[in-house]
Amino acid sequence: MYITLGNLHDYNRSTVDQIQLVLLCKEKYFKYFGSEKVFKKLVEDIHELETIGIYISPHRALLGVAFILGDNLNSHAIGEFEQNFSTSEYLCRYCLLQRRVFKGSILLEQAEERSRKGYEQCIEYLKVNDICSNLGVQFDSPFNTLKSFHLCGPGLLPFLAHDLFEGAVSYHVHIFLMYLIKRKKWFSIDLLSKRITDCKYRGRDSLDKPAKVKGSPTEKLSGHAIQNWNFLKLLPLIIADKIQDINDQV
Repeated sequence: MYITLGNLHDYNRSTVDQIQLVLLCKEKYFKYFGSEKVFKKLVEDIHELETIGIYISPHRALLGVAFILGDNLNSHAIGEFEQNFSTSEYLCRYCLLQRRVFKGSILLEQAEERSRKGYEQCIEYLKVNDICSNLGVQFDSPFNTLKSFHLCGPGLLPFLAHDLFEGAVSYHVHIFLMYLIKRKKWFSIDLLSKRITDCKYRGRDSLDKPAKVKGSPTEKLSGHAIQNWNFLKLLPLIIADKIQDINDQV
């Protein structure tokens, strides 16, 4: 687990030097001892920063946790939510949408959001009932004891690299491209691959060039998050001259 100061300037906060390691634990030990014991000392230290703070002459500064950022699995582990995404009835840490409803036709905006009060009610229910989870909550996270933070604040933010650029963007952009290539036939997969390869990348883009697009309709973009980000950014320039109908919804 790493920490960075959120009130630094963006260009300072994004440098490696400002990202400091605060806790390291092997996965097998985390599963064996549980989050309460693993995070106990860290939470105690944060409590001290919240109440006593640090002295920066001539002032005393109080610190707190703004949010915790991680991929879905680790965020659910920290939040003590169910982590089996393939079978869990409640699979989201932000809302109470059930799996069977998610697969239906309901609008996601209609799902009830999780709240601090609702989370606490789940914990109280678990204390008096012999069950493993309630509405996807399994235990009370030790981070909820902090003054500055609660999981359902929301405090477990989405991770754009995984959720967006290796998730929604990766799948949806590939679907859009297959529509333009196989249905509209405005260009070929070979032409697209050649243009991706021949594109004159500059600056940071040259360090993370987009990966070639595969032609299978069940595939997704094969690049890493930063590669898919660059591809999404540069795609309009790569295929602009091949778009025959600018009013096409895709």
